[in-house]
Amino acid sequence: MWTGFFSKSGTGIAEERHQNRRACTDVPLLAERNSKHPDRPYGFAKYRQSGLDIYAWHGIYFFPRFPFIDIDCIRWVCAGLKAFKHYIRENGLPDLIHAHRMNYAGILAQKISQKYGIPYVVTKHSSTITRGLIRPHQWQPMEKAAAHASALLAVSRHFAHVLQHKYGCEWQYLPQHTGRNIQPTV
Repeated sequence: MWTGFFSKSGTGIAEERHQNRRACTDVPLLAERNSKHPDRPYGFAKYRQSGLDIYAWHGIYFFPRFPFIDIDCIRWVCAGLKAFKHYIRENGLPDLIHAHRMNYAGILAQKISQKYGIPYVVTKHSSTITRGLIRPHQWQPMEKAAAHASALLAVSRHFAHVLQHKYGCEWQYLPQHTGRNIQPTV
């Protein structure tokens, strides 16, 4: 899961993370890295990987998953907000946030948007919804994030239709970029 912050340099919405590495080298990523091992790093860390800045918050999982509350999402959003504060100290506020999942990155984008007034878009790549992997208590924050997004994008027309039915709001089709290294078969 990652969230991209788009700066005032004119960078637009990129289709995929690997495309960002080629065309949008100034787009930083936000990640939370949790571990079950207390000997791992804790707190803020900034990395540079493949030409991208990654603002991360390292944490430790103390609790197992609960059947009625998504504590992992709560931790992820809290960690993302902490890492985002480091981002804005160094770069100022971005013009746009691009989340590549609704759960957890879209929820984080909605919280950042609510606090700082930054618009966000969500691109949904994953089939967790179609495979029935979303637990009942996860829907409410995901629906709230979808309702407040500036744009909702899906990587296929069929998937956009499925998401529109599940969320009750319009999703647009955005073809998934494959890059120049993938050639069509003849």
